[in-house]
Amino acid sequence: MRKLLPFICLLLLAGCGTGRIASTETKPHEVIVFGRMTFAGNLPLTSSKVLVHFNERLWGKNMVWLDEEGYFYTRLPLGENEISLLEYRKDADFFANIPRGYASVNLEEADKIYYVGDITVEWTPYFSAVRNNRGIASALAYINYVEEALPFTVTSSESSLDYFKRKFPDATKEIVVTYLKIE
Repeated sequence: MRKLLPFICLLLLAGCGTGRIASTETKPHEVIVFGRMTFAGNLPLTSSKVLVHFNERLWGKNMVWLDEEGYFYTRLPLGENEISLLEYRKDADFFANIPRGYASVNLEEADKIYYVGDITVEWTPYFSAVRNNRGIASALAYINYVEEALPFTVTSSESSLDYFKRKFPDATKEIVVTYLKIE
């Protein structure tokens, strides 16, 4: 067991990351998605403490941390994708499960980069659900917990498009504007 411990630690650390991309290269079944998320709640949030989960709430396969300015840029699978969970990890692990199908986008072409808009969410994490501990047991306990859908507003911004172009000046794929659909 002692010999396995370093290997197990290495595996756990390899799984930790921001979810943010370093290049716009993709596999045939992936696309690049970017946008900006801001929060219109009762208290100011630190953007870099917000984690956005796509498509599922449990394993974090498709998740991304917002950067300091609230931008996200990540890879997602082709097809229908949705925001499924928001987490705010400051002082505690506050979260909001997003109802299935509420905030979604269809990503159809692998050779494109998708801008899904500037998303404003009315959310004050300090008044929402909180996990008392992190880990699989806590995640399983809250996986189906859904309150009322948070109000989302989606707009377009040339400054977000410019931000992405400055961040990835070597990107050659066409940027397609496909807004996050709120239902």
